[in-house]
Amino acid sequence: MIKDLTVKDRVLGKNKNPVGIVKIANQGISPVSNYYYFDDGTIVHTTNPHRFFNIEQGFYQYLHLWNIGERAVKIDGSTPALIKREIKLEQDTCYGLWTTDKTYWAEGLLTSETAANEELLKTMDTASGLRMVKSLLHERKVQQILK
Repeated sequence: MIKDLTVKDRVLGKNKNPVGIVKIANQGISPVSNYYYFDDGTIVHTTNPHRFFNIEQGFYQYLHLWNIGERAVKIDGSTPALIKREIKLEQDTCYGLWTTDKTYWAEGLLTSETAANEELLKTMDTASGLRMVKSLLHERKVQQILK
């Protein structure tokens, strides 16, 4: 669990190689928990907006912005599809994790911090790049509201 990690630990990055942890932050208590269900049985529990690699969009996107049916990348190579979202009024601690390559795996799914999208943007076509920028602008608005 993320709460048990320290900056001395290593986690698997995007290429499934160990990467260093730059920072772990306890970001306080959230009054709500978000649950995202995938068609292979994977359940992702988040307490604040969290990015996962969205195959259809081609970048790391907050899960709450995903459409039902969009697919994630799983560490075993499979691509489960999002089938359901659920919000529960339950308190839980929020954590943030930053790694040396900006990516890691959570619940077996590829996830990242915003900076990982910057690398992807360099190689995207214009339409994909515009979708990413629009999504990232929406993320910033959400973050401002949550503060």
